[in-house]
Amino acid sequence: MFWESIKQTDKKSITIKSFMKWAKESNPEKFQELIVKIKGKRHVIVKDDNEVSNYLFKLLESDMIFCGNKLFYKNGNIWTSSMDITKSCLMIFVMNSNVMKMGGNEEPVLFAQNRKNAKNIVDTIIDLVKQNKNDNDFYSKFHSSTKGKLCFRNGVLDF
Repeated sequence: MFWESIKQTDKKSITIKSFMKWAKESNPEKFQELIVKIKGKRHVIVKDDNEVSNYLFKLLESDMIFCGNKLFYKNGNIWTSSMDITKSCLMIFVMNSNVMKMGGNEEPVLFAQNRKNAKNIVDTIIDLVKQNKNDNDFYSKFHSSTKGKLCFRNGVLDF
């Protein structure tokens, strides 16, 4: 059996770090895709700001549009173009994302929960939206689709 073939070469004990090291050496690509369960939460392991920004952008892309130098963000069922509200919502989303990075000792450490890292990630997500979700007709579509209707925070009344 595999367990019987493991020979301890020094006095150090085998820990979870040992298994993580072997998994990374065995298949680095799959190891990076690995979702680790820590404290009952699912975490995603990433390499850098760019990788986490792309990952989170994919989760958010249906809720964000860039139009005419304005960023529109859908929070619940309400679209807002306020950059302060958008950045605040994105910051909370990023900090709650459970994204981790491999630390120097080959152990996952929290990454996006640090405010400085989260700010960099939010800025990169906004840049990705500007680059990939540009719809110059969004504003006119938004107004033409609600013309003659009474709009409320929780819905639209069509006469």
